[in-house]
Amino acid sequence: MLFIVIIISLLARTIVRNFEWKNEDSLWIATGKTSPSDPKTHNNLGDVYSRRGDLQKSAEEFAFAIRLNPNYADAYHNLGNIYFRMGKSTEAIAVFNRAVKINPELWQSYQNLAAIYYNQKQYNLAEESLKKAILINQQDAVLRVNLGVVYMRIGNKSMAKQLFLETLRLDPENNIAKTGLSKIN
Repeated sequence: MLFIVIIISLLARTIVRNFEWKNEDSLWIATGKTSPSDPKTHNNLGDVYSRRGDLQKSAEEFAFAIRLNPNYADAYHNLGNIYFRMGKSTEAIAVFNRAVKINPELWQSYQNLAAIYYNQKQYNLAEESLKKAILINQQDAVLRVNLGVVYMRIGNKSMAKQLFLETLRLDPENNIAKTGLSKIN
């Protein structure tokens, strides 16, 4: 009789767990209930809320992941993305800088810093951030074309041309590089 009760209990738990695994979002929400002290769980919950458009809840989850692990570079990076989407550029810059201080190989944070600096018309800082990102991720055509755009903005057409040509070598169909070259020539 005890064996039957155990089997039925395990069967019921399996059915419930299958509903929790229905999709990535439901899985992480369920995991958050069963593993509330894991920073990776809260980082993933931040992604769930971000995809759902709840930026405030997303920021809270990323911040909680950081409280659980103050050296969690990915959580800082993700929080920076949310702050950027919320229009909080100052806060985004601070957490992106913290992310790259913890993990200097996190080229995406440098890329996002460049986007913020470009929007603020701080082209020298955008240039510096993109150069750091390119040093880490040397085969990324988007980083090169973005640096080319920065050079176009500051009037350095020769460097822009060089970067647009490098971009086309990596990505022959890159329309931004093609358009940039046509403006230079």
